[in-house]
Amino acid sequence: MSIVISPAAEAELPECARLITRALIDDAVMHRLVPGAEDRLRRMTAALLAELRGGAFAHGVVDTARNESGGPLLGVAAWVAPRPPRCTPRRAVEHVRGIRAVGLRRMPAAIRADHRLTRDHPTMPHWYLEDIAVAEGARGMGVGSALIEHGLARVDADALPAYLESTTPASRRLYARHGFGPLGVVDLGGGATATTMLRPAAI
Repeated sequence: MSIVISPAAEAELPECARLITRALIDDAVMHRLVPGAEDRLRRMTAALLAELRGGAFAHGVVDTARNESGGPLLGVAAWVAPRPPRCTPRRAVEHVRGIRAVGLRRMPAAIRADHRLTRDHPTMPHWYLEDIAVAEGARGMGVGSALIEHGLARVDADALPAYLESTTPASRRLYARHGFGPLGVVDLGGGATATTMLRPAAI
């Protein structure tokens, strides 16, 4: 299968958020960031859509993978560019939407988990792989690797490091094959942990 990777249009972001949600619905870290079982699929999709709109789409790139004839979305990778602005009108709007999706009652736990992740980001300029997901029917076909390689070509063109958090042993093995090494482990509570990983800048 020939995979075509292209930047998402804004109209594609809801489809991207749905794919990421389906891929991560059982992820322990996502359960800390979007806590609560009630109406979970809808809330998580809304939270991820707000994250995409206010994050990688506004200040980076959201890569989509499809086969050469078009068709359904096979995978998504959301990359946040170096030094995104801390606050813009768009980020503020999407932040409010994210809060609504999570729910006010659950927000303190989500904020604590998010703070634990963001405080460990490198201080030097870097590209951040915020989210990556592959559709269930496309797994094992090289879609994830194609998305990573495409993104890393952009990273290398900027001569910068790349950073991410991994939540499963399988994803850590995948990232290691692409040059990422472990930095540390973030304890998010409730048994959820994320391994931070860095790929040094290309020389």
